[in-house]
This record gives sequence, structure tokens and C-alpha cells, in this order.
Amino acid sequence: MVSIPGGLEPWEDRGDLCKLTLSILQTMPDKPEELIEPINQEESDKVTCVIADGSMGWAIRVAKKMGITSAAFWPASVATLASFLSFRKLTDDGIVNKIG
Repeated sequence: MVSIPGGLEPWEDRGDLCKLTLSILQTMPDKPEELIEPINQEESDKVTCVIADGSMGWAIRVAKKMGITSAAFWPASVATLASFLSFRKLTDDGIVNKIG
């Protein structure tokens, strides 16, 4: 198991959710491939599966691109997942107002 940096310097405020989110979205999509490529060039101990948080979809896309099995998991509640998956229908039906 390895950790992938989120793009902020050690002294930067990770409590600033907007800044942290933007940094993650700009930094993270390239990191899984950069991590997996050198490992899989070795003759043993290749990465054969990527398991990623459902909110980190780029890891699943990287696995697919590299021909590696992948799985997504959702560490939050089922109610939260159902809300995210239903958001378009809720806005289309006028139950939730569109933002912006």
C-alpha cells in the first residue's frame, strides 16, 4: 500500500477544502500511472489490481488503460452514495435546485 501526494506542499493548509480539492483534481489523475509503470516493468510483483475510492475515478480509468483489473469501493454511507447517484434525477425532476 502506498500513499499518493495530493499536490499541496507540507506547509499548505489542508483545512482549506476548496484549495485541497482543486489540488487533488489537478495532481492526482497522473499519479497512479506514474506509480504503476515502474513497478510493472520489473519481472516480479506486478500490480494486478487497483482498488480505489469511488470518488477517485481516475485510478479506475488508469487501471483500464493499463489493462489492470480494478474495483471501486465507497467508504461513506449507502445514503450518501444513493444521493450522488440520484442527483441528476433530483435536479431534472425539480426536487433539488440546480446550482449555478
